[in-house]
Amino acid sequence: PNPAKNTINLFFSSNVNQIETLLYNEVGQLVDKGNSRNIDVSRYSSGVYFLKVNTEIGKTVKKVVIQH
Repeated sequence: PNPAKNTINLFFSSNVNQIETLLYNEVGQLVDKGNSRNIDVSRYSSGVYFLKVNTEIGKTVKKVVIQH
């Protein structure tokens, strides 16, 4: 769900094996990097973030709002 409170869950319409996630704050600083379909955002301040997801079938960037 957007806004996220504790976790961002990623779902894909195709079967993907390789996932890289990069979470950036609103000034472009990398705050989290991983390879999971579930991202714990409970430790980040409320605000606007950008989630970049790289897979073997493509890349996307989504705006995410974290709200506690």
